[in-house]
Amino acid sequence: DLRRKNDQLEEFTQIVSHNLRSPVGNILTLITFMETSTSDEDKGQYMKFLKESSSIALTTLEELNEVLKVKQNESIEKQVLQFEQVFNQVMTMISAKITEKSAEITSDFSRAPSILYPNIYLESIFLNLLTNALKYSKPDQRPLIKIATYYVKKDIILEVRDNGLGINLERYRHHLFKLQKTFHKHPESRGIGLFMIKNQIEAMGGEISVESQENIGTTFFINFNK
Repeated sequence: DLRRKNDQLEEFTQIVSHNLRSPVGNILTLITFMETSTSDEDKGQYMKFLKESSSIALTTLEELNEVLKVKQNESIEKQVLQFEQVFNQVMTMISAKITEKSAEITSDFSRAPSILYPNIYLESIFLNLLTNALKYSKPDQRPLIKIATYYVKKDIILEVRDNGLGINLERYRHHLFKLQKTFHKHPESRGIGLFMIKNQIEAMGGEISVESQENIGTTFFINFNK
């Protein structure tokens, strides 16, 4: 029981540091945009984004605190979630990075619009896969990220596809979801995100898989019901 609680505490610490890093980094980037902008209209827009990001960061922290309380009872509350709503919250969290990269992100949740799932976990999945797609985009090419949900028989699938650097799966497939394993040189690479969401997905009875080719892109598939 003590080992289990220590494992839960370690996971919670990783979630806190990783999931709060993006909205806080977004806030800092927006402040930089405001300081360098000469347009009052742009400054007003940045201020709006700052308020939204601050509110989301606070909500995320509150939800994480609730998760910590629930984890002491070995369960976590599931809610009926609209994929589009959670996705839009995450887009607001990382709006500065999207603007900085001039990324084009499209989504289609029409074929499977909702799911019974913990909000903080679904938010974490979107956040980590989107930030990875932005982080490992090609320096000379606009990031294109496509997100969709659909059913395969009775299973809900989330698909996240990008046109980034890709991963050499022949070399790294068995290390892809391990803790502190990275596959590209990047100052923000810590090898935590994929490890964390894999554990979250599997804890809810699902699985995550990947298809990737170097210099072509990567697609992640999350089967929530597997």
